[in-house]
Amino acid sequence: MTKILDWRKTEDPRDVIHTAVQALAEGHLVAFPNDGHYMVAASGLRPQSIEKMSHLLGSDRQSCEPRAFLMMRSVHELLDYCPSASEVAIRIAQRCWPGPVDLIFQDGHPGSLIGSLPEATRELILTEQGWFGVSSPRHEAFSQVARLTAGPLVLMPAFRSPSSLGQEQEKQYTGKSREIDSAILANEPSQVSEEVAFVIDSGSIDRVGVSTVVRVEGSRCEILREGLMTAENLSSSTSFTILIVCTGNTCRSPMAESLLKDKLKQQVDSMTIRVVSAGVSAQPGGPASEGAVLAIKERGLSLDDHQSRSISQGLLERSDLILTMTSNHRQAILSRWPHVSSKIFSLAPAGTDVSDPYGGPIEAYRKCADRIDQCLDQWIEKLDTKSFPTWINNA
Repeated sequence: MTKILDWRKTEDPRDVIHTAVQALAEGHLVAFPNDGHYMVAASGLRPQSIEKMSHLLGSDRQSCEPRAFLMMRSVHELLDYCPSASEVAIRIAQRCWPGPVDLIFQDGHPGSLIGSLPEATRELILTEQGWFGVSSPRHEAFSQVARLTAGPLVLMPAFRSPSSLGQEQEKQYTGKSREIDSAILANEPSQVSEEVAFVIDSGSIDRVGVSTVVRVEGSRCEILREGLMTAENLSSSTSFTILIVCTGNTCRSPMAESLLKDKLKQQVDSMTIRVVSAGVSAQPGGPASEGAVLAIKERGLSLDDHQSRSISQGLLERSDLILTMTSNHRQAILSRWPHVSSKIFSLAPAGTDVSDPYGGPIEAYRKCADRIDQCLDQWIEKLDTKSFPTWINNA
């Protein structure tokens, strides 16, 4: 009979974690809470546990979506199983994990650890076309158990009911796998499939739903199943982001932001690239300077809605390319956040800066805008469109 491990009432969560780790090591299945529904986990190195999971899922392998997914402990581990993962795929993982976004890749790279897994595990996780899926659940129990478990965990969804699935996805799962979630939530462990030894009960699930599943080939991102992460939110949160930095974020960087947005809107989908600006010493919420507003207005653009912002670690880490107006700005950032060195550059050619027009006549702002405009043209030529995701929603 399935045993319930109450995550909420235990005096020491480590007792729950150690019980789950031991069960997985012995070849049992353990159910974990997750975004939208429960997940059943098995050790990818234990053929007996994989056999139990296969029994729950049935034998149909015809779907383009894998029936079971490998759990990733980190983005770095993703590269162990998919060494050829594109820059776009890595960006999705960095910005959406842990969370309800599962990624699907083509197997076949000779350096992939997929080939080192037991044959039964490979048969379970691979589709007939050779695709496999990876997942990074959010609940704390997953990460703690995974850290103490040898090899990867294999995960399968335990849906609350058939209504939470689309028609095509519903065909992939047996009645047993869908009944597990209902039994857990109803606190009826006797109704959970006998293959599941333990359930980590974390209470009711606020948002019932499934993960969004994305198949990634280079920069092409195909949404096979739209779930808790909507297609719009996914595309906007994973766009290629350019951050432009000056001192106060009232003159140079706002003008550069406006000019670059205008240049790019004719070339790329606005959902694939995002341009923002900030200042190393900015007072948040301030307007653009009068000179900057006028200089940009003369070009048919507007800074009326601009509000200054200060740089932050989060903003820097979410940016794919950082352009500073001077070398001093670059050094100021690197002195605090040296880990962003690979993606931060001066906007102007090496050895030159874009001078600050603040407090000067309108002509100084016009010359500054002209200089920025010329520098931006050079950077646009350097941009690699392979870094921009192309989204296709087939859900």
